[in-house]
Parts: sequence; structure tokens; C-alpha cells
Amino acid sequence: MAARRFDDVRLGRTEESRDAYRNELILIPDLPPGHASYTRSLRSKAIVLMKLADIDRASNMAEAVPKYAISLETADAILRADPNSKRGRALVRTRRRSD
Repeated sequence: MAARRFDDVRLGRTEESRDAYRNELILIPDLPPGHASYTRSLRSKAIVLMKLADIDRASNMAEAVPKYAISLETADAILRADPNSKRGRALVRTRRRSD
């Protein structure tokens, strides 16, 4: 599915990609801290929000900025929940480097 969304964006089907990412965001569960998949769900949300922001950036930077901010806050929450998370640290580094 991810490859398809990338192809859709690359081929100019941004609305289809945006819809796919929005649907994916809806499917990611809101889990309580301490749940075995808590950090995984947070990471998934952060990545999908980044993708949505990347799509919006080309046409409407004002809509993209809040999504980037939420994505970074989510990545920071991952590090608070699991300070030793390599994926969490990488996600924060990636977000801060691209902003």
C-alpha cells in the first residue's frame, strides 16, 4: 500500500494519496501509555502525519506546518515513553533535520 501511495503522489494523484493517508490515520488505534504497542502506534501516527504534511506542503504550506508540528510532538512523546527507542530517536532526528 505504501508503494502505491508513493506512486500516486509521483504520478500526480495527490488527492488519492491524501485520502489513503487519512484513512490510514483513522485506522491507527489510540492506545494508553504502557500498552505493548503504544510506541508503535505513536510512531505510525507520526509517520502518516509527516506524509500528509509532505503532500500539503506543495499546495498549502499553512496546512502542512501544523501537521509537521504534531508529528514532531508525537515523535517526542515516543522518546518520553521509551528513551532508548532507536526508532524514536531516528524519527525525531529526521523531523528536525527536514523542518
